[in-house]
Amino acid sequence: MTTTETSASGRASVAGDAPTHLLHGLWLPSSGLHLWLERVEGHRVLGAADDAAEAALPPVAVGLLRAVPRGRPEVELRTPKGKKVRHVIPTWNFIPEQAVAVLESLRHEAAHPALAPDLKYIVRVQAALERWARAGRALVAVMWEDGSWWPQWRLPEGLQEAAWRAQTVQRTPPVLAANGGKGMVDDLIDRLFHWTVNGLLSDLPEPPRGRQHFVRSLLDSEPLRRASADVAGDLAQWRASVTGEDVRLLLVVEEPDDLEPARPSVRELVPGLAEAMDRIGGSAEGEEPLLWPLRMHYRIGVDAPERLDPALCRGSVLSQLGPQLDLAQKVFPVFKTAADAGEGLDLLLTPEQVIELVRDGVGKLREVGITVLLPRNWMAAEPTLRLEVTPQELEPTGSVRGATESRVGFNQLVDYKWKLALGGEELSAAELARLSQAGAGLVKLRDNWIHADSEATRRALKFLQEQTKAGAEIGAGSAELKELHFVEGAADIAPVPVDVDAKGWAADIMGGGDPSDGSAGAPGKGLTSKFATSESVGVPAGFDGELRHYQRRGLDWLAWMSRGGFGVILADDMGLGKTVQILALLQHEKEERVAAEADEAAAQHADAPATRAAGPSLLIAPMSVVSNWAAEAARFTPGLRVAVMHGSGRPRGEDLKEKAEAADLVVTTYGVVARDVAEWAEVEWDHVVLDEAQAIKNPNTAVSKAVRKLPARHRIALTGTPVENNLGELRTIMDFCNPNMLGSATTFRTRFAAPIEREQDTGRLEQLRAITAPFILRRMKTDPGILDDLPEKEENVTLVTLTPEQALLYQGWVDELEEAVRAAKGMKRRALVLKGITKLKQICNHPAHFQGDGSPMLARGRHRSGKVAELERIIDAAVLADERVLVFTQYTTFGRMLLPWLEKRLGTAIPFLHGGVSRTARQTMVEEFNAPEGPPVMLLSLKAGGTGLNLTAANHVVHVDRWWNPAVENQATDRAYRIGQRRDVQVHKLVAKGTIEERIDEVIAGKVDLARAVMPTGEAWLTEMGFDELQRLWRLDDAQRRAAVAAGS
Repeated sequence: MTTTETSASGRASVAGDAPTHLLHGLWLPSSGLHLWLERVEGHRVLGAADDAAEAALPPVAVGLLRAVPRGRPEVELRTPKGKKVRHVIPTWNFIPEQAVAVLESLRHEAAHPALAPDLKYIVRVQAALERWARAGRALVAVMWEDGSWWPQWRLPEGLQEAAWRAQTVQRTPPVLAANGGKGMVDDLIDRLFHWTVNGLLSDLPEPPRGRQHFVRSLLDSEPLRRASADVAGDLAQWRASVTGEDVRLLLVVEEPDDLEPARPSVRELVPGLAEAMDRIGGSAEGEEPLLWPLRMHYRIGVDAPERLDPALCRGSVLSQLGPQLDLAQKVFPVFKTAADAGEGLDLLLTPEQVIELVRDGVGKLREVGITVLLPRNWMAAEPTLRLEVTPQELEPTGSVRGATESRVGFNQLVDYKWKLALGGEELSAAELARLSQAGAGLVKLRDNWIHADSEATRRALKFLQEQTKAGAEIGAGSAELKELHFVEGAADIAPVPVDVDAKGWAADIMGGGDPSDGSAGAPGKGLTSKFATSESVGVPAGFDGELRHYQRRGLDWLAWMSRGGFGVILADDMGLGKTVQILALLQHEKEERVAAEADEAAAQHADAPATRAAGPSLLIAPMSVVSNWAAEAARFTPGLRVAVMHGSGRPRGEDLKEKAEAADLVVTTYGVVARDVAEWAEVEWDHVVLDEAQAIKNPNTAVSKAVRKLPARHRIALTGTPVENNLGELRTIMDFCNPNMLGSATTFRTRFAAPIEREQDTGRLEQLRAITAPFILRRMKTDPGILDDLPEKEENVTLVTLTPEQALLYQGWVDELEEAVRAAKGMKRRALVLKGITKLKQICNHPAHFQGDGSPMLARGRHRSGKVAELERIIDAAVLADERVLVFTQYTTFGRMLLPWLEKRLGTAIPFLHGGVSRTARQTMVEEFNAPEGPPVMLLSLKAGGTGLNLTAANHVVHVDRWWNPAVENQATDRAYRIGQRRDVQVHKLVAKGTIEERIDEVIAGKVDLARAVMPTGEAWLTEMGFDELQRLWRLDDAQRRAAVAAGS
């Protein structure tokens, strides 16, 4: 028995009792696998297994050691003190063919403490090689050895295999490397792989006609009779072509380690903000700028990106990625001057370089096939202002005696607060300061890195200071409503887009609006939608006649605007019945007034002062139609007391006032009012109605000045031609209805009239329309809704099946989400649910949308998303029929993924309208799409493209992903299904079958009762569900779960 005192492994560190014996392994290229036995006590090498060894070793190892040791190699070992020694030791030697079976037998004992790390290493290498073989990763080579050509199975030399091989080399135990030589690992892998593959194929049946000589030699491990170096070379070239994978370089920008940015003073940048920002304090002069790591990654096919390990930066890797690295430096030279990160090929970028990369480099690199991934919390946002307005009175008030005051409270005092927002988030004063300090415009706020235009931010901060009243917090103060929101008001002159949040009755006047379409801050923006949801007043009982459907709608609109006190222009085309609509309004309000007087309780709880006013209404008309008004009133509203006052015998002075107050409607002419305006101004009029209101189009005439002096609770202008010669006429009529809303004549001419009339400025035209539209109702004889009905609209919910890849991602995310939701409470739970739902919807869209890894839409020509496949089918069918399609998605990121795929498939540029598109570009997109030769498809984000657009060139609307509020989807659909549409409209709503989307669609359709009869807007209601309800909502159905299991196996 050999009793050499040495150690190959030191003392094993294992759970439980330390082993008394250790079975070691060596791989020697000349002879294969060698096992040798060590007694731990004294570190002695044994030539046979005694009883103690057999008791310590696993049974399968004991069986291997029953034979007499045949090997006696000289090996290098280390003593317990670390000294290198060389000894000839007894070993149990197994040639490679035998070694495979030995190692397979030990595989299930790999965790046994008596197996030394060096032997465990060899066992695991052989197990990995078997996995590669079973995955079909086996190629053929011809090797010259012992004077013959031998066919061998070889592991491919692809990047994945190269990465595994490099990791295997790194993890080689020192004792194996010291004794096996430099090529030991390659020899171990090559020989074990060949015999492992042959072992797996050993039970292949013999073909009836026998095997071809090469195949037989390969499977039997026999030399070839006929072979040459040329054959070996040809096979090498073939292997290289087979392993030539689609390897793409990815550049990943990571957050800097130091998250405390420099904070210089902003006193010089924004004078006046010092007091508000003093509490920030400090300066960072002399601090080093933050450096952003740029990590090199790679992707094979559609696999997830992997880090380019510095250990892999050698020939086999760089031969595939090297040209792409050179190309990246060529198209974006900043990389040449960037600092070395000290790890492989990684770089460190300054904030300025990062901004330049995002602004210019990402697009250039994308064009050459190199993807740049930014941190998930990166935001590029332009500053916007938010205006909060709160009325000081619960109800709008105003004297009916004031010639220029309105009952609705345009002159009322309101409290306001201006705030700056980035990416939809309002910033505190401290955050405003940090943003303004960022010299490169890159700053971290609330865990997000935000890149903002520093100059635009500076202007916005200066504006906030200017709007701040003495002694108030930054951006706060009080003012008359018109100072904030009319033309020439603060919101109108703000340096950045403004979003309005008004409270109470002020919200009816100010509304909100989309900053991108020029309607932000438009007076009355909220009126249209509010009127649309109001109940119909119905045809008055005392109205003797019938009203057409559009006339009933006109009556509803007039009544609603009258209750609010908003002056209006009824601009229906001649012959559409403006007269009967006004008479119906007066009859309706009289009946309401009579009913209120008869019902004391109703009078006590009346909440609409407009309908309770007892004053008469005045109608001013050209002489030619005065008698017609009287006749029409007698015909349709015989219950109205009508007094016609014109001519030399008309009442004057107190008699005029007395007789007017005894009537419901007084009819007179423009000339009479102009001559006796002082007498007519003594009456407190309920309505003042101007028929043929173009009569006052010149603001400097006596008539125009006179009608403005008449006190009225509510004013109405009737005209079929609100603009006969120039836009100034519209301004004059609107100024009668709502004084000062469009600014002075000079301002209006400079701001709107000149740009629109002389320069055809469509942007200014849209802005003017946005301001005036809520106060103008105009229908024409040619309108489809008047003489013809709109075409048909067919809505279809299309259930699409998830691909196996989607199903696997969906199920995996559900499992992870449920575990997190179970453990969370309160706000954290709500946030998790919302995040989880968003992720599930992204998976339903496309795997790359969820992963955010920039992977392609297709994999080897096949769709990775059921939705995208269905979208392709819809678009193809529409294009073949010479029809156009609107594609809506609520996610701008997904729209950016669809865009290049659509453009490549259709062979033309496709417009993508989203919140980041400027007003000018937005208008251009709409005009080009609606043109006869416009593009076949327009891509739109639901938020930016869902309102304010006319896209009737399309008659297909596709909602790729669903919004939980059907009203939002309907608004988007109405971009195509609206006045001007001549073809039937097809609406396609894509829903992922068996997912949360199908369940929500059932809720929207009323098919499922979730104990919530009214579903609030958005997804917040889902966060209040119990866990069981959530499980039922987002679980995959059985078929999809089976697909997920199959994809993951």
